[in-house]
Amino acid sequence: MRPLQANAFAFYRALKVIPDLMMVCHGLWNNTQRVVQYNSEHLLLNARLAKSEVDFSGDNWIFRFCDADGGLIADGSVPATRRQPTADILKIALQMGLRSLLDLLRAPCFKLPVVNTRRQGDVCNHVCTTYTACDKPLIRSATDSDLIAVREPTYAELDFRITFVQVLKDIGFIFMRPTPL
Repeated sequence: MRPLQANAFAFYRALKVIPDLMMVCHGLWNNTQRVVQYNSEHLLLNARLAKSEVDFSGDNWIFRFCDADGGLIADGSVPATRRQPTADILKIALQMGLRSLLDLLRAPCFKLPVVNTRRQGDVCNHVCTTYTACDKPLIRSATDSDLIAVREPTYAELDFRITFVQVLKDIGFIFMRPTPL
């Protein structure tokens, strides 16, 4: 297919125009060894142990994610988002179409297949269907006040630039068992 037009909310347009869209799980860190083991053994993901610090106090949300050896994965801060900016919902609606946006907002959960990267010895990739639900999702365009830096060397060299911020409160996330792709 043709490349998607680059803009802040291109991800949401991709949800509409790419029927078999899949997310790739590449670089997964979890806070407990139990979750790392589950993700590695049962979901066939390349999970690693991390130490995370997130401070939700004040007007900024400050975070710092380090790997098990103390190496910095990512850090930053974003202003607290308390209300959904109407202008951003309109931008997403213009990209997806109002009907597609309303369907997405009415759905009890967000379903998206996730493809793992191949581990040593694997003969194929595997895919897990994921289901995500949350209370009052907020999506807004990124601003100069959003300071997010990816520090892990593999990803830092890709020079990611933030285009939108998504806040998911009381999130529930389910990974189904993997199947060969």
